[in-house]
Amino acid sequence: MSKSLKAKILLVIAAVLWGSGFVAVQAALNVGWSPFSLLFIRGSIAGTILLLLSKREKYAWYKNKKLLLNCFMGGVVMWLGFAFQTYGQDFANVSIASILTSLYVLITPFFAAIFKKQTLTIKVLLASVIAFLAVVLITYSGFEVDFGLGELLLVCCAVFYALHFILVENLGTYKAALAISGVQLLVMGLCSLLMMLITGQSLQTQGLTSALYLAIVCSGAAFTMQVYAQQFLPSSVASVILSFESVFGVIGAILLFKEPLNWQVIVSCLMMVGAVWLLEGRSKENKSS
Repeated sequence: MSKSLKAKILLVIAAVLWGSGFVAVQAALNVGWSPFSLLFIRGSIAGTILLLLSKREKYAWYKNKKLLLNCFMGGVVMWLGFAFQTYGQDFANVSIASILTSLYVLITPFFAAIFKKQTLTIKVLLASVIAFLAVVLITYSGFEVDFGLGELLLVCCAVFYALHFILVENLGTYKAALAISGVQLLVMGLCSLLMMLITGQSLQTQGLTSALYLAIVCSGAAFTMQVYAQQFLPSSVASVILSFESVFGVIGAILLFKEPLNWQVIVSCLMMVGAVWLLEGRSKENKSS
């Protein structure tokens, strides 16, 4: 199995885990968790576990000042993305949050062209548009979008997520996925703790299972998979595959809550497969050139 294919499989698994996070975030918010306290738990627990596990990595990441600086920047950008998403989802419903958050799949290729000088190909743009339309289709239920504060926060979230894809791609050269993930998550946790103290938010025990799930599964496992996979894939490709998270979120609701399987789910899945197929064709072209 090629490293590229292995990376894509890991990103699909990560997308499944990220997708389940939408429901877990909403469950925690519904029982009274504040956004910054939720992000503090996510970042501090996941970051601590990953840094403890990173002792097995041969690379002495703690001696590299440039790596630590880049991880710090990545952690701050990731924290801003999560903060905007969590607050935005507190004002908007899950469907709107899924769609507007997924705007990163359209923004990332442009950021890659600007900051990484990557060629903005028609195939990448087409795959990004198809992936975004698949998210819109699978979450559409006749709602009307009243563009208010929640929607604005979610658009900001998408911008920071797109920027974070670029930063993670830069960090891939260090070959220390556990440490890179752990430092960024710990930075996110510390930033959240600071904002908790400033705003007077506190922790609670109700809904703690959802918070721990977000920390260990969505933040710890899924993010580490993303960091590792982006060592072998450009950010524009990674963003398309990870946009599967919204589709898997809906599929999870069908399996767990017995929601009906409709034509939107089937067509959206086919569109996502088509988007990845376009990118796979691009990878083969690059490999042969």
